[in-house]
Amino acid sequence: MLIVGKSHELINYLDKNIKKIEEMWDEIGMEEEIRVEKTTDFCEKIKSIMDSVVTEETTNYNSVLENSKKFLEEINSLRVALKLKKYNVDILRLNTVSYCEVLKKEVENLKVERDKLIQKQIDTLKTLENLSYRLSVPIKNIVICNSLLDPKEWDEVQKEFTRLTDLFEKRTTEFVTTKKEILRLKGFTKKICTPKQLDMLNVDVGREDFICSKEILNKIKSLLEEAQNEYDKWRLEKIGTYNELIQQLYLLYDKCAIPDLERLFSDDLNIDFVDDEDINKVQEEIVKYELLYNNHKDLYDTYYKWLIAWKDYLKVKADLANPNVYKDRTHDIQQVLLRQKDANTRQKLYIDKLKLGDGSKIKINGSTMYEKALSNIENHKKQEELKKQLKLEKKNKVINTEALDDIGMSKLLEKFPRHKAFVSRRQVRSDTFIMLTTPTIRSNFNYIRNNSSIYSNKKISGANRFSIKKRDPLKILNKTSTKRIKY
Repeated sequence: MLIVGKSHELINYLDKNIKKIEEMWDEIGMEEEIRVEKTTDFCEKIKSIMDSVVTEETTNYNSVLENSKKFLEEINSLRVALKLKKYNVDILRLNTVSYCEVLKKEVENLKVERDKLIQKQIDTLKTLENLSYRLSVPIKNIVICNSLLDPKEWDEVQKEFTRLTDLFEKRTTEFVTTKKEILRLKGFTKKICTPKQLDMLNVDVGREDFICSKEILNKIKSLLEEAQNEYDKWRLEKIGTYNELIQQLYLLYDKCAIPDLERLFSDDLNIDFVDDEDINKVQEEIVKYELLYNNHKDLYDTYYKWLIAWKDYLKVKADLANPNVYKDRTHDIQQVLLRQKDANTRQKLYIDKLKLGDGSKIKINGSTMYEKALSNIENHKKQEELKKQLKLEKKNKVINTEALDDIGMSKLLEKFPRHKAFVSRRQVRSDTFIMLTTPTIRSNFNYIRNNSSIYSNKKISGANRFSIKKRDPLKILNKTSTKRIKY
């Protein structure tokens, strides 16, 4: 070892110099007592030096042991506070200088992290106090100091910080949304805000002194409720005004006989929202057609009155087609006839007036008012003729079908001449009807349709069958067959 080699070197060095000193003492003839005294003093000095060295090294030794223990304890404490895993010392040689140095370095690193955490905790606590003030929410009193909080206490602080941060964000968002909605509604109603309302609406939520307490939030919600009520009242007034204008416009449309495709505005009064721009457009349209109507008032009024008379005529005609009108001959029919006479009289009167003004430049889809009235009458006649034709074709189809039924009945009775049969035309007419006959005690037979439904042996009454008296198939058979069939 190094220290052993150095000790031999030191001993040799001492031996060499002691011999040299002894030779010098011999030459000068130094007395023995003086030699002993000097030798003793020299040895004491050497021992003192060695004791000092040993003491110093012992101190260093103890320091390494003590510091290693202290550093390890500090590491464990810091890692617990920082929520880190336990420090692994198995890879190091214990109680050595290098071991101590490694631990010391680890402590220095952890202290840096500790200081950062302390600063974070301080900042969090300050922010928490500020949030508590701005939200008017009480929190647990925690003293801010330059030391780490207990891990459990730090967890509680973080949870409370998260809760108040979310609450502040929620309230701020709600405040901003409510403020925007108030301004939007005020934009429609053009209602001037009071000074208090302006103070509330001009609040900058980005400022650090912005207070977003529950009381403040309730105040702005109350402002929103007021603005909403003002808006609802304004909206209903606008819709009412718009509907009145639309009714006025449609009256002009009708009086001026404006075709549906040329009517820019719908007559739907079930609308949810209109604004001043919509009302102004309707008013412009009213002014336009009022001018047109006033310039040709007589002609438009005549056509409008004829149109009313024409509608009354069609209504009377529909009433006369209703069988219920004829039940009370003393009242209803008389009223309808009086209305018919009045409608015909008015029609003739206004048609003649339209004919006189036929040279007017006012036209509807290229036709004058007189031509338009005649066209309506002609179209109605064509529709009536078409209905009559369709009704006649339907009637002829029924007659042809009944004739085919008679032929089918004749063939059926020829096939089963000995059995009484009560068969309706409706049953014979069905293409899918399969009729099988079997004699019974009462000389009737069952009807089996599609081999599933069996009807009772009762005669078919007049309420559920067609009458065959007009064209009795048995009479037809009598002309072509010599056999008679008994009932």
